[in-house]
Amino acid sequence: MSVRVCVAAASAVQVAAATPAASVAVTGPVVVGAPEYSGPYDITPLFSAQVLPTAKRLMRQDVTVKKIPQYEVSNDYGGYTLIIGDEYYNAQ
Repeated sequence: MSVRVCVAAASAVQVAAATPAASVAVTGPVVVGAPEYSGPYDITPLFSAQVLPTAKRLMRQDVTVKKIPQYEVSNDYGGYTLIIGDEYYNAQ
């Protein structure tokens, strides 16, 4: 008896064979006994590097990386100034 399991589609697999000649092939990523990720799942990028400690952790959902806030405002010279980030509005 030979059983092939796709881990991404299966939530539980039980194999019972009448003879001792049974084999199971598992495809896809397999995580057994890993701790759950406890950090943020919604991230706004900063101008400095950010590291989410997700290595060898189980994730409840996808991480969402939000867009960098940006604003376009008119200036005294008839043009526009592009402001990237919230620091300008948070400082006033």
